[in-house]
Amino acid sequence: MMILLIIMSIFANLQLAYSCDQINPTAMELSIDGKNLFIGDLDGFFYQCDLENNKISKKIKVHSEKITSILASEDNQSVFIGSFDKSIAIVNLKDIATLRFLNGHNGAITSLVHLPNKNLLISGSSDRTVKVWDVKNQLLLKTIDKINSVITSITTDGNSLFIGTSEGIVYIVAPYDDDSKIDHINLHESVVSSLSFIKEKSYLVSSSWDRSIAIWDIKKNSLIRRCMGHGYWVTSVAIFDNKLLSAGSLDYTLRLWNLDDCKEILTIKGLNSYVVKAIFSRDGKYIFSLTLNEGIKIWDTNTGKQISQK
Repeated sequence: MMILLIIMSIFANLQLAYSCDQINPTAMELSIDGKNLFIGDLDGFFYQCDLENNKISKKIKVHSEKITSILASEDNQSVFIGSFDKSIAIVNLKDIATLRFLNGHNGAITSLVHLPNKNLLISGSSDRTVKVWDVKNQLLLKTIDKINSVITSITTDGNSLFIGTSEGIVYIVAPYDDDSKIDHINLHESVVSSLSFIKEKSYLVSSSWDRSIAIWDIKKNSLIRRCMGHGYWVTSVAIFDNKLLSAGSLDYTLRLWNLDDCKEILTIKGLNSYVVKAIFSRDGKYIFSLTLNEGIKIWDTNTGKQISQK
């Protein structure tokens, strides 16, 4: 058994629980409404875990190899799933038996971004390209191939793409305009592991294998601050309410920071494996962590204690 989770009090005045058995999780994401946890595994299976009703409500084989990234659409209708098999699956949550695929990359899919107002899906890959897709018609619109480095993470402000790479540089490019002009920011000394954009502040937040988290002001084109404290590679960064920052690391810890001053609020040390991803619950009360050997765990952001696990 890889995972058995019991969650109490995820929503106010409600006692909820869920369990996901015999999953080798490699990727996870919350639904936009926070009611479901989407999980991908080592064998290419996709699971929808219904948090409220304590069950796996959907399961389907979508890829031939390990799932690397999961992205939920903002309308809660679809899930985009990237894999080591170089393809992207589009799952209709109302009819999961009907799968659509986007093919064209020559390497593993490493990152996905959805631009719903333009009906575009952006994919990054280890093949050192970024591709822009028309989701509705399943058409490849554009390939950005001027970045001579493995694409590790992508985020957006709605207009520009911020592309993290294995060389520690973040590139800036418009996904639907002429990409002859590509700007870049030298943010890190090693791999950029994840990116997040805070639209209200115009801040780009990045984590890196150089053990730091950088906060960059896009409008001022300057580094605001750098959060330090992890003892090994920082693998994941997430933002809640433009105030809190969570990070996972290969040092077996989760850390919670104040975004405004990089003050460390909480360190969670109850892990015995590398943390490869950490995400906030939609209300910010919990952090979901995905580790290599211990599956998915849930932590209280106020106390740092793990929610009951058996």
